[in-house]
Amino acid sequence: MAPQQLRQIGVSGRKASYLHDLARKYRDGILSDGKILSMDDNSLFTMLTMVNGIGSWSVHMPDVLPVNDLGIRKGVMLLYGLEELPRPSQMEQLCEKWRPYRSVASWYIWRFVEAKGSSSSAAAQQQGQQQQHELQVLQQEQQPTAAQFIDSMAGMMNMRCAWGHSM
Repeated sequence: MAPQQLRQIGVSGRKASYLHDLARKYRDGILSDGKILSMDDNSLFTMLTMVNGIGSWSVHMPDVLPVNDLGIRKGVMLLYGLEELPRPSQMEQLCEKWRPYRSVASWYIWRFVEAKGSSSSAAAQQQGQQQQHELQVLQQEQQPTAAQFIDSMAGMMNMRCAWGHSM
């Protein structure tokens, strides 16, 4: 598609150039579905970040932990019963066990903090308690419910599958 056509459907000029770069890499054989599906993680990272507009954040999306985000830090503080906000280095240590699903855990933490701060009603408290329970389940690596949750999320968040089926 021409950049003008992409702009008509809401794609910015810069993003259009990124899409064209990705398409060129496919056309030239630098990237292909087969190559992407067979690459190890380091090679996949290297190849995808060669595409203009695809950076580390995009490649690691299923496993993003925003260690400087105040809401996430507050949620981790509440979850672990800490007396003060954890530093980014502490966040990395505390949340390491959530790999490779730290994005999912971050979403739950945001929701947990939101429910804790939104209201003192019984419904809000119950929702906060339920989300705290779900976060604790994520923390405990050996519990079957956490494994089942992670397995179901893996199907939705596996970047290789997404690339393999959308291109």
